[in-house]
This record gives sequence, structure tokens and C-alpha cells, in this order.
Amino acid sequence: MTAWMFVDGYVEVEAKRLRGATIVLDVPTVTGCENLLMAAALAKGRTVIENAAREPEVEELALVLNKMGAKIQGGGTAIITIEGVDELQPIEHAIIPDRIEAGTAVAALGGVLSVILMYVLFLPLSFLIPSSSGLATVAMPTALLTISWPR
Repeated sequence: MTAWMFVDGYVEVEAKRLRGATIVLDVPTVTGCENLLMAAALAKGRTVIENAAREPEVEELALVLNKMGAKIQGGGTAIITIEGVDELQPIEHAIIPDRIEAGTAVAALGGVLSVILMYVLFLPLSFLIPSSSGLATVAMPTALLTISWPR
């Protein structure tokens, strides 16, 4: 992707229209990958993002952009391919729950927390950290998620 960049206390980027390119990320950054997805959706030609972030938010953004008319394959995988389009259309879309907020709520409330979610699979289990009182346990009956740990 080609653009002019100006740095004077902040970064300003200008381009008539971006051109696709192969981009290899040193680190699979979520925000960087999302910004590349949005830019590549309207860039001319094909963009390939290698070592892309695999988080559910990246996969969801690819889904949303595809609904808007983008041509994205591999959202949520290590290699994402985008064929640029001339325009995107407005859509209505219900977003996935925020897994970071869910983990924060569990940590803040302690004890037992039940959360009703449509997309239970998007919650991270990475907040289940060993503590002096033991490991947290997780039970997921249908759409009700109950998380508890010993006191």
C-alpha cells in the first residue's frame, strides 16, 4: 500500500487511492490488522496480510466488511486476502460481546458471576489464572455462562 506520510507531532497519511500489497506483520496486532483490513477493502487490487491477528474481533470485522460488499477471505486466520472494491454499502449488524469487558467483570465481581450471552464462544478463558484459593471453574449450559472459583 502506498501513501504519503507526514510526521509533525502526529501522523497524517494521504493517498488518492491505496494500492494492494503483501504485508507481513512482525507481530499479529489486532488494531493494526483491523486498520489494514479497512484500508485494503477500498484499495485497488489485492492485499495479503501475513501473520495477521487471529482474534474474534478481526474475524468479525472481516464479516462486517464482507456484508458491506468487501471481498475478504481468511478473516481470523494467519493469512487474510482482500480484493479491493470501489465502494462499500451501509448495513445493520449486531456486534459480538466484548470479551475483555467480560473478563474484567468477572475479576471485579469475584465469587460467582452469570452472564447471558448469545456468543459464549467469544469469551476468553485466559482470565482463569491460578490463585491462592485455586483455579476458576467454567460451566456453560446453553446460552448461560456461569463462572465461579473457590473463595
